[in-house]
Amino acid sequence: MLSAGLIDVSGFFEQSRLASDETIQFLGAFFVGNPTIEFPDYTLGVVYEAGLPHDVVLRAALASSDGIADNPERSYSQLLTVEDGEGVFGIASASWEAKRWLLRAGAWLNTEDDQTLDTTSDNKSNYGAYMLAGYTQGQHSTNIRLGVANPDVSQAAGFASVAYRYKRGFYTVGAAIGRAFLSSQEPSTSLDDTDQYELFLRYTLGKGLFLTGDLQRIKNSNYGALPENRNQHATIYGVRLTWLYE
Repeated sequence: MLSAGLIDVSGFFEQSRLASDETIQFLGAFFVGNPTIEFPDYTLGVVYEAGLPHDVVLRAALASSDGIADNPERSYSQLLTVEDGEGVFGIASASWEAKRWLLRAGAWLNTEDDQTLDTTSDNKSNYGAYMLAGYTQGQHSTNIRLGVANPDVSQAAGFASVAYRYKRGFYTVGAAIGRAFLSSQEPSTSLDDTDQYELFLRYTLGKGLFLTGDLQRIKNSNYGALPENRNQHATIYGVRLTWLYE
């Protein structure tokens, strides 16, 4: 199968059954996607998918390195303009999905000109590898994400997260923890890893109608780039009313 045009590349390669949809699942960035992967945001590209025996699926994509949100004017016209420093984004993955299991592993490359963390070069490419695993048994579901990226240009040189969901009747409870590991090449000695925690409780009001309460804790937001965030916890409370319809 071949898909081409304006695409969300992450939707083909990094979707989890319980930690990817912020409308009714986790809200935290660490539990919506893998922060080590330098995905373009809605960009022009092509995705190829091939099914193999034993429920194995191979996918590969080639796209522009800059999407709508990556361009200064956030415009569709800029997607057709090639500017200095832009490159291509390529990714490939292998997945195995069964009734209870989802396993996926892949590697990616972004050739856009990136500046190294030590500022000695401004034309380096970013690259990395990732893994996602999910398991569902009855009312219980779990998800694990792992990732690594080029430590010369990416502050998030490593990542790990675990998410859990329990469903009973009209109620759903979710809990997750994740850490982005600061690159060893980061020159600032005052920065440190970022930790994120999240807990939500969702109640089904009716068909497609959900009320969700959410609590997040973040330590060293953005690695403590702002002095007031270093080794500090930020607490975020949220309430969502969601209506899904067909």
